[in-house]
Amino acid sequence: MIITEHTDIQHQTSAAVAVVGLFDGVHLTHMKVMSEAVGMAHATGAQTIAVIFRAAEQTCLTTHDEQMQILEQCGADICVIAPSPSTDTLPEMVRGLLKERLCATDVFLADTDWTDDSQSEIEYMLADSCERENIRLHTSAPVCINGTEVNRFAICEQLIAGDVAGAMRMLGRPYMLSGIVVGGQRKGRELGFPTANMSLSGIQKIIPRRGVYATEASIGTLGKRYSAMTNIGMRPTFDGNSMTVETHLFDFSEDIYGENLYVSFVCHVRDERRFESVADLVSQLQADEAIIRGRNKEKAKLRQLE
Repeated sequence: MIITEHTDIQHQTSAAVAVVGLFDGVHLTHMKVMSEAVGMAHATGAQTIAVIFRAAEQTCLTTHDEQMQILEQCGADICVIAPSPSTDTLPEMVRGLLKERLCATDVFLADTDWTDDSQSEIEYMLADSCERENIRLHTSAPVCINGTEVNRFAICEQLIAGDVAGAMRMLGRPYMLSGIVVGGQRKGRELGFPTANMSLSGIQKIIPRRGVYATEASIGTLGKRYSAMTNIGMRPTFDGNSMTVETHLFDFSEDIYGENLYVSFVCHVRDERRFESVADLVSQLQADEAIIRGRNKEKAKLRQLE
């Protein structure tokens, strides 16, 4: 897949089906739209081009690299990074980028998360601009789960509430945080639960609600995935005053300081709380691990029956 800035894209000589949007999360609604676009492109011999609008500084659901990887899996041939158009610049974006440079015959609208204007207003303006350039515009109803539309706002709400399982259903995969493993206060090791502490420096992704989660973790150079439990919070039992993301990998004892850690959130176990004693905390951590290991065994049994 080719990844390029809008200013560097070569003028395309063959027809293209373009999909435009912010694509934050690349969730089930995005995947549905991409599937429709890729199907049309294959049927007509065109290429599929995802036009990703660059967002203003804000917390996000996916990093740039995650977006590119998932869009390639969805069938995009080219990803073009472009500034988010305003209502004033939208017609020029359609003419100059979609029509003249990308040779788009059809445009699919993935989302309107890149603008504060209403979806109906953007659809109207985009339809008008596309009609002027003889481009067909396609809009699609969002995927719904239990009556709730799958969109960026709904997934953000779930993560803020700690419902990582609900977010996973809407994303089509577990929500993930990644960062460098850094040194901590080694409290976990003293308690019998050594943790990999993730650096939060530069992380712009949404961090789920404080609490303990069942997770899966992988380390950059090792490639293997490990069952784990992750604590997000302030370590109130030890009077902590800064947010930490600490992951205890089950049946693992290697030194991974400086490595890239990838943590995928499976389900919420409990909220953060302050314990009266260290002994109480250790008992709760043992119970948390037992719950997660038990769920893992049940999942393994179900997979064997499939």
